[in-house]
Amino acid sequence: MSRLNDLAAEIAKSTEEVSEYFSTNNLPQPSFEISAPIDAFATAPSDIQNARTKAIEASIELQQLLNGNVNVMIPDTNASSMRAIYRFKIANQFPIGEEISYSELADRCDLYEHDLRRLIRYAIVRYRVFKEARKGYIQHTAASKLLAESTSIQNVMALIFEETWPANAKSGYSLANDTPLSIYSFLASHPDRAKRFSSSMATTSESGMAALAKLYDWSALSPGSTVVDVGGARGHVSAYLAQRFPHLNFVVQDLPAVVAGSEMSGEDDAVYYVPSDVIDRVTLQAHDFFTPQPIIGAAVYLIRYTLHNWSDAYAAKMLRYLVHAMAPRGQIVVQDHMLPEPGTLSLLREREIRGMDLIMLSLFNSREREEADWAGLFDMADERLKLMSAKRLEEGSASAVIVAALEG
Repeated sequence: MSRLNDLAAEIAKSTEEVSEYFSTNNLPQPSFEISAPIDAFATAPSDIQNARTKAIEASIELQQLLNGNVNVMIPDTNASSMRAIYRFKIANQFPIGEEISYSELADRCDLYEHDLRRLIRYAIVRYRVFKEARKGYIQHTAASKLLAESTSIQNVMALIFEETWPANAKSGYSLANDTPLSIYSFLASHPDRAKRFSSSMATTSESGMAALAKLYDWSALSPGSTVVDVGGARGHVSAYLAQRFPHLNFVVQDLPAVVAGSEMSGEDDAVYYVPSDVIDRVTLQAHDFFTPQPIIGAAVYLIRYTLHNWSDAYAAKMLRYLVHAMAPRGQIVVQDHMLPEPGTLSLLREREIRGMDLIMLSLFNSREREEADWAGLFDMADERLKLMSAKRLEEGSASAVIVAALEG
C-alpha cells in the first residue's frame, strides 16, 4: 500500500473508534451547531483521546501530501477576518438562534456591507465561524457562539490579535508597540491590556498540579518544612499542595498588585484564593523575584511556568537570588516546558511546543529549553547548582518537573 492509503486507513480506523465511543455512551457527536458541547472530548478516556490525535495527525500528513511540497511551505491562513470579527464584536451584534442580513449587520458594526460580507464568508469556510443558511443571511455556529458568550475566549482573541500577532509581524513586542519597555513594564502602564493578558494566560489545569504533586517527593520533606512558591500568583497551586501534604507550610510570593488581587493583576478572586482549611499554612507575601530572596533556608523554592518567560541572563539572575538563600540540602523545583528531542513527541504536541517557543521569542525575547539548556541555565546561575532530575508530566507531554540542588 502507498503512504496515502496507509493514512486514509488510519483516519478511517481512528475515526470509527471515536464515533463508536460517542454512540455507545449516548453522547452528542462533535458538531459545529450552536447546540454542540464546547469540548466534546473533555471527559473522553485516554484511548479515545489517542485515537483522536492519530486521526488528526494522519489528516494533516494526508492533506500535506495531497497539496504538494510547494503548497506545504506557503502559509494558507489569512487571520484578518477573525481579527475584524474580534475587533468589531461582530458575534455580539445579534442573538444566538436568530439570523441577520449582511446589510443590517453592517449597519450595526458601522462597516461597508461588501467588506463585512467578504470577511464573514472567509471566516465561514476557513474557521467555521458563522454560517450562511440562506444567501445574504447569517446565523451563529458553535464557534461564533463562543466568541459572543465566553469571556475567556475573548481574552484569548485579545492575546492573539493585540499582543502576539503584532509582535510576530514586527519580530518583537517592543518594536510592535514602539516602546523601549519590556512587555511587563509596558503592560503595567496599560491596565486594560494587562488584565486581558493575565486572564488569557491564567489557566492551571488540575492534571498539571496533580503531576507536580506526584513527580516530586513532597512527603519526604521534614514536618514543618517551608516551600516558597516564587511567582505563585495568589496561591492556587500552593493551596492544592497544602491540602495534599498537611505537614508542609507554604509562602506564596508575587508582585504587590498580584498578591493584593488588584485590577492590574488581572487575576480572578474566584480562582486565585486560599481555602479556609489551609489558610494557616499558606501565606501570601509581596516580593519581586529580581531582588534578594527574603526567606532563607527554605526546603524548596518552587517556580512554575515563569523561567520560560525570561531570557537566560534574567532567568539566571532570578535563580542566583535563590541560590544565595538556599540551605545546603535545599532544592529548586521547576515546573515548566521542556523541549523534546525532534520527532520524539506526537506531531500535534511538537507543533504546540515549537509554536510556544516562537511566541516566547516574539513576546519576551525568551525561549523554551531542552533538558541540556536547563542544566546550562543552572550552571550559568551558579556552578554549584546542578540538574538532579527532569521528569515529563506524562508520556508525550511538553512540560516537566525539573529539580536542581547545590553540589558539595
